[in-house]
Amino acid sequence: MGSIIFIVRHAESKHNVDKDFNQFDPGLTAFGVQQAEQLGRTFPDPKSISVILTSPLQRAIQTSLLAFPNILDKRYFDSQSGQGTDGGAELLIDADAQERSDLPCDTGLDRASLGKMFPHLDFCQFT
Repeated sequence: MGSIIFIVRHAESKHNVDKDFNQFDPGLTAFGVQQAEQLGRTFPDPKSISVILTSPLQRAIQTSLLAFPNILDKRYFDSQSGQGTDGGAELLIDADAQERSDLPCDTGLDRASLGKMFPHLDFCQFT
């Protein structure tokens, strides 16, 4: 059987609710957090996931981490959280998966800022 690729858009983000597209790389709303967690509970055959590819936008990273904490490798989480699994799925962050508009809401944070927000993720491929 060949590989199956699922494409998932991020959960609800702040700029989508208030229509303020001048927010710089907004995160998820409280409802977006719930949506991401629900995605993880209802995703078909989550044990078949070996790689999750996400854009470096905050809302996409949050969606990935919240939806798949029991699928992703534990290195992506704080060791005290109990999230992640030994030998779990790899999380790849790819700038080419990012939005293509010049709006502030679609402009990602720099590597240093992302590293502070998500200290267990690898942002070394960004300039």
